[in-house]
Amino acid sequence: MSQAEDSACVEQRDGNGARTLPGVIENLRSPTSIADLPYELLTLIFRELAAVDRPKTVPSPCGNPPVGRLLGWLHITHICRHWRQIALENATLWCKINVNFGHKWAHEMILRSRRAPLAIDYYVLNNAAGDDIRQDILEHISHISSLSIMGESESFLNGLLPRLVEPAPMLTSLTLESLMPVIPSVAPENIFSRISPNLRYLDLINICIPWTSTVFTNLTELYVSIDIESFADFPPPIAYPSVTELLDALDRMPHLEDLQLLGMLPASGLQGPLTRSRRSVSLPELGILQLSGPVLNCAALLHHLEYPVTTGVKIFCICDVSLVHETDAITPMITRHTQARPRYVKVTMRENEYRDPCVSVLSSPWTPTDGHWPNPREQFSMSWTHPGHEHDWTHMLSLLRTFFEVAMLDNIHTLAADGPVDDEQWRSIIGDSCASATEVDVSCDGLVGLLSVLKAVTPVNAFPNIRTLDIREPSLSHLHNVPALEEVMQTFAERKARGMPIQTLDISSWRHNPEWVEAVKAIVPIVKYNAEPPA
Repeated sequence: MSQAEDSACVEQRDGNGARTLPGVIENLRSPTSIADLPYELLTLIFRELAAVDRPKTVPSPCGNPPVGRLLGWLHITHICRHWRQIALENATLWCKINVNFGHKWAHEMILRSRRAPLAIDYYVLNNAAGDDIRQDILEHISHISSLSIMGESESFLNGLLPRLVEPAPMLTSLTLESLMPVIPSVAPENIFSRISPNLRYLDLINICIPWTSTVFTNLTELYVSIDIESFADFPPPIAYPSVTELLDALDRMPHLEDLQLLGMLPASGLQGPLTRSRRSVSLPELGILQLSGPVLNCAALLHHLEYPVTTGVKIFCICDVSLVHETDAITPMITRHTQARPRYVKVTMRENEYRDPCVSVLSSPWTPTDGHWPNPREQFSMSWTHPGHEHDWTHMLSLLRTFFEVAMLDNIHTLAADGPVDDEQWRSIIGDSCASATEVDVSCDGLVGLLSVLKAVTPVNAFPNIRTLDIREPSLSHLHNVPALEEVMQTFAERKARGMPIQTLDISSWRHNPEWVEAVKAIVPIVKYNAEPPA
C-alpha cells in the first residue's frame, strides 16, 4: 500500500485510534488490497464462482443455433495477470466443460485441466459430425468422470461408440441419449475395455449396450429407454435383452436405488421356465422402480424382483381387452402393492402436447412436480393404454371396467377425473369398485357429466358413499363447459334430501362467488375455499 493510501485510511479513525467503517470499506476497494488477497482465498473464491456462473451460449430470438456467449466465471481471467495466473494454475477450475460453448474453448479447457477428472456435456444439434470433439473424448477418456451426450446425436455416437474401447477408470456418470434415431446406436460389449469400476449412474435413451457388458455392474441408478417405433425393424437382440441377460445384469447391481426400464422389457409369458423356477433378484436398496411395456412383460419382470415395501413403483402398460384372460399376471402385480392400502383411481381425459390420455390406478394420490414424484416412496401407480385406441375413450373406459374386474379392486377410496368427462363416460366408470369411492376429484369441465350422474334416478344412488367433492378450476379452453352454480347447489340439495349428503366441498383452487359460497354452506357442512377477494 502506498503512503498516500495509508494516510487516507489513518485520517478515517475514531478518537480511540480504531479504523472507522468508511476507512475499512475504502481500503477494501483499493486495487492493491484485492491483489494482496492470499492465493488460497482467491482459489476458493474462484471455485465457488465457477460452480454458480458457468459459461453458456446465448440463442438468437428466432431460435437459430447459438450466436453469442456469456463468459461467466471466465471473466476473472481478464481482470489482471495475477488472477489469470492463479486460475491457470488450478486445474480443477477447468474440469466442467460444455462443448456447445465452442470446440476451441472446450479443447483449451481440457488442456488447462491437465489430468484432473473431467465432466463433459455435449448437446448435439442437427446430427453434427463433431470429429474434433469425438477425438478429444477418446484421447481423454481415462480421466473423464462424467460424460453426457444428448440431442440429435445419432451420427456422432455411431462414430464414437465403436471406438470407446479404452479403460475409463474415473468414470462415475454416463448419459447417452439419441433423439428420433433412424438406426440404433450400438456400443461394443467390451466398451471401456470392460474397465469402468467407478461407474454408478447410467442413462441410455435409444442406445444399445449389450447387457452382458460390465457397465451393468455396481450401478446405483439405471435408466434405459427405447423408442419402440424406431427399433421396430430390428431384431430383439439389438434392442432387447433376454430374460436371463436382464436378470443376470440386475444381479450384478445389488445396490440399485433407481431403476427405470421403458420400452425394452424382454418378452416373457407366464408359462416360461424362469417363472416356474421363481428365480428372484434382490434389490434391497431400491427406492424407485419404473417399467413400461406389454402388461405380461411388466408382470413377468416384477415376478422375479424382490424389493422393499417402501419402493415407489410406477408401471405404464400396453394392453387390450384380452387382459381379462391375463388374471394370473395382473392380480399379483396389483395386490402386491395395494393390499391393505388406500386405492386411488385417476382417469385423465385431457389431451395436450405434454400429456396423452391415460388411466391410472394408484395406491394413494400424488401430484407431479416438474415431472417427478414429490414423495415417491411407498407409492404405486399403474397406467395403461391400448395402441390404436389412445383417443377412443369409450374403448379406454371399457378397458378400465375390465381392469377392475380382473384386478378385483374392491376398496377404491378416491376417484379423480381430469378433463371433460361426459355423463356416459361417468356411467361407464361407475363399476362396483368406483361406486364405493368416498372422495371424487373432478375438474370443472367434467363437472356437468358428474352432476348428471349424481342426481339421476338411474343408476340408483350413484356414488352412495361419496363424502368429499373436490372441484378444480377448468382450463381456459373448456370454460364453456362449466355448469351454472345454481345447478351445483341443486344437486347438493337433492343428495342431502335422499340421505346421501356431501360433507366436504373443496373449491380452493378456483375463483368463486362469495355469496354462492355462503349459500352452499347451508347445505354442505365443510366448504374449503380461497378467502382472498378476486383481483
